[in-house]
Amino acid sequence: MASSVLRWTLPALFAVGASGCVATVERLPAPDYPMRWSFDDQQAGQFTTTTRRSGSWVVRPRPDGQVDRNALCATAVSTARMLRLSPFVYADVRLTARLRMPDETIVQESGLLLRLQSTKSGYLLRINSGRDTIAWDKLENGQRTLLRKAPLPVMAGEWRELQAEARGGALTGSVNGWKLIEAQDASYDSGQVGVWTQADTPSCYLDIGADPP
Repeated sequence: MASSVLRWTLPALFAVGASGCVATVERLPAPDYPMRWSFDDQQAGQFTTTTRRSGSWVVRPRPDGQVDRNALCATAVSTARMLRLSPFVYADVRLTARLRMPDETIVQESGLLLRLQSTKSGYLLRINSGRDTIAWDKLENGQRTLLRKAPLPVMAGEWRELQAEARGGALTGSVNGWKLIEAQDASYDSGQVGVWTQADTPSCYLDIGADPP
């Protein structure tokens, strides 16, 4: 089955209880075949089922109107937001998503999460649009430690493909197929994957996928 691709919509995986609290997420061994996440089956303007998350997320038609597809978007609030995509626990993994931040003239940050231990611990690959940088951070109990930072050319309002890869203690980050940053850290050897935005960054995501590296 290594050549197959598993495509799941989030509602098929997890549900939020009637009280609004997210159900406990089971931790499962990662499959040895690619995973893909789609939001096209969800009604625009809603996002009622997910794994553990913080902040506010909503499904919207693709914001640039070029393709008749839904995107997962973070709404503008005052705190960082994260969304854990599945219960699967990966050791080595390559997480890819198409990402769009609408305004590059102010400081906005969005990225991908690897080896999540909880909503507060793991690795974060983030783009900072206002400062033209890409960076790897280690998250530990809600505190962010910079591992490595590199310059990133600004692409105002465009979709870009962001890729985060963990292989052993090596962390790499790529944008549109170009490897731009590498870091080393051995604090976490496995964990779950997710997406992340900071503060008032209304980012949108498409074509999210996790693959064995």
